[in-house]
Amino acid sequence: MNKHIILILIIASGIHFISCKKAVEGYNADPNNPQDADAITMLTSVEVNNMVLQEGELARHTGLWNGYFTGEQFQYQSIQQYLVIAQDFNASWQLSFASVVKNARLMRQKAQAVNNRRLAGVAQVIEANAIGTTTALWGDIPFKQAINDSFPNAVFDPQAQVYAGVQALLDSAILNFASTAFIDFSAQDVHFAGNMAKWTQTAYTLKARYYLHTRQYALALTAAQNGISAAANNWLAPHSALSKGTYNCITSSLRRTGLVLWMLPVLMPWDS
Repeated sequence: MNKHIILILIIASGIHFISCKKAVEGYNADPNNPQDADAITMLTSVEVNNMVLQEGELARHTGLWNGYFTGEQFQYQSIQQYLVIAQDFNASWQLSFASVVKNARLMRQKAQAVNNRRLAGVAQVIEANAIGTTTALWGDIPFKQAINDSFPNAVFDPQAQVYAGVQALLDSAILNFASTAFIDFSAQDVHFAGNMAKWTQTAYTLKARYYLHTRQYALALTAAQNGISAAANNWLAPHSALSKGTYNCITSSLRRTGLVLWMLPVLMPWDS
């Protein structure tokens, strides 16, 4: 009797093995290391990488050196004392170029390949924001040859040319947002859920910001008049407020890494 049971189990196991083999036959994919993704699938991760760039380490340094908070211990104590070297910013450059710009350009290419022009516009706005922040902080940076295997040692473009390139990206994005050629990506868009009016206003507001950087004030005013018109349309990084510990990048660092916040009065124009 026991022999019969064992034989049945062996046969059943063999059938199960054959069935599983057929189900996965022809596939050789590691779910933890995907080889490719379409543009819509990439969107959320590209947006989140840009959030980290904009509100992470660079914002901490800026806050320290502007007196919004002070570094008391660990690495932020030396940053508070301006004891920094070039390699201290390697991670920020990698985040900007490798995580945001590279993937935004790849996402745009994939979106254009399927005529998803609105998504291509989102990619352009994200790239413009990343490049605009990077050139504002460092001046001349790689732009035209950046993230291109044909140029392993990309040249640094003059800052004025970089800003012009950023404006061109935003102009193209605005045209793409007006297109009726798109595939819905609202579920993956954590900023505006595919709302083109809000994305268009964001693009114009970024144009105004970067025109201010280049002292083109008339152009900045014109762009601003088409920009974000209400608080509900602000381009914000969404963060959960449901429980303690779900903070944005700066707030979590204030609690973890030796940063102390100084509550400073807001200086209005008539106070100075």
